[in-house]
Amino acid sequence: MCSGMTLPSLPEICRVRARFDSTGGGNGPSPRRRAARVAAVGEAWVNYFEADELRTKLTALGFSDVEDLGPAQIVARYFAESWQAKAPAARGGHIVRASTV
Repeated sequence: MCSGMTLPSLPEICRVRARFDSTGGGNGPSPRRRAARVAAVGEAWVNYFEADELRTKLTALGFSDVEDLGPAQIVARYFAESWQAKAPAARGGHIVRASTV
């Protein structure tokens, strides 16, 4: 039933869980350079989200649970046993998770 719907209409009809990558602000490579880097490894960069703006929009759309992980939180959660945990990046992208459930 929810297939093919746009993000603004989903929370009204469906239980939704969504995940986004965001740039984390203007503290990294330009959006064009970042898009080229991810394209080089086979990923498409579709939109450019700023973390604060994305959180505001998702909350306004009805997503009640929004979590934004910055670089240090990403390393702590997913790479705690890696060498990166010893010196997590102070800047970089974000992973945003939003849910209506």
